[in-house]
Amino acid sequence: LNALYDELPDYTQEALIDPESPQSRAMDWMRKDPQVSEWPAFKVGQRFALATFYFALNGDDWFDQDDSPWLSYELDECDWYTDSTFYPCTDGRFDDLELNNMGLRSELPLE
Repeated sequence: LNALYDELPDYTQEALIDPESPQSRAMDWMRKDPQVSEWPAFKVGQRFALATFYFALNGDDWFDQDDSPWLSYELDECDWYTDSTFYPCTDGRFDDLELNNMGLRSELPLE
């Protein structure tokens, strides 16, 4: 995760100081991932960005994610729930994210 931290923009590094920020909560989640050392760098960054998105938009309150819950360590992030009618990733990289009717609320951070 040190390599990820070094690549983060200054505003994200500053947000990590606040333990309640979505970025800090996402980093804490990443630290607990038993497989984080096995992920390639792009997937570590992608998982961090998606976890930040989740925490920023109150993901615990989202609807319809029982079958493929977000922030599952057991699932690849490409298999987390999305409303997309097709697989959201190409070569393991997210290129589509649809979360209609999920009860999203709040504001997106700069990430």
